[in-house]
Amino acid sequence: MTQSRPPPLEARRKPTRRAQRWVPILTLLCVVAAALYAVRNDAQPTDHRPRKFWRHEAEISVSASDPILGQVDAFVTLVAFVGFESVESRSLNEILRAVAEEYGPRQVRIVFKHAPHPAFLTALRCHEAAEVVFQLGGSRAFIAFQNLALENQGFYPHPAFTEEDFPRWAQLAGVKEGEFEQRFHAGDGQKKVKADLAQAQSLGLIRPRAVFINGIHAAPTVKRKELTDLIEAQLDAAKQLVDAGMARSDIYVELTHRNYRRQPPPPWSRTSSPTRTMTPPPRASATPEHPSQDGLQ
Repeated sequence: MTQSRPPPLEARRKPTRRAQRWVPILTLLCVVAAALYAVRNDAQPTDHRPRKFWRHEAEISVSASDPILGQVDAFVTLVAFVGFESVESRSLNEILRAVAEEYGPRQVRIVFKHAPHPAFLTALRCHEAAEVVFQLGGSRAFIAFQNLALENQGFYPHPAFTEEDFPRWAQLAGVKEGEFEQRFHAGDGQKKVKADLAQAQSLGLIRPRAVFINGIHAAPTVKRKELTDLIEAQLDAAKQLVDAGMARSDIYVELTHRNYRRQPPPPWSRTSSPTRTMTPPPRASATPEHPSQDGLQ
């Protein structure tokens, strides 16, 4: 039995015209992809810091899990640590709403962080409810819920609201009451509230309420004039970076890195590292060895 031989080369099937038309198209796509890759590498920011810094969170990190008012690439970012039981936070919230209306979403964005006092259970639960509202309805629903909580405060430290008010406020904020109650009682808001409190502590905040303007710390009792002066200065700095070729999305990281490092460490902190751990001041001894220095703290 004889084995069949393969056909000669000239008799083999040649590629069709349709297949031949795809060759230059695929070649062109490869050339374009290589050119875009080269341009992307050349466009990476040149800086003395490691390249990973530009992909890392800022010293005061913000993310998609935070409620915001404004655009993500705004020139100035205000990070507000708010406590619903705090009268200071209520005044600060009014100032922030006025600032947002004055400057608009492209110039100023406000990022809200949970900062209830852990000793007040009702306020803590209110923040957990607000987080559930944010998960269900987004930033607009969260801000509406927050405004209701701050407007219905009692006398500090005893808020006038109770847990019975939370479903009604959630419904007014645009969230379905049944879905809210299910997720609220399941504890879906606890993790984020604890994370924000831990972040406040890592920033060295003994009293967790505060506001940061591109990394510049300001007390919750800041006046509107002082706040607008800080915003104007940061607007000028941000526009200089844009004129120098920096992308708007990188402005917050860069300015926060500059401003936060320049600030002196708080008096209760023993370190000046960018992530400061809260260290309370030393207590005086019950029987001091030097009576003349007793009571100086």
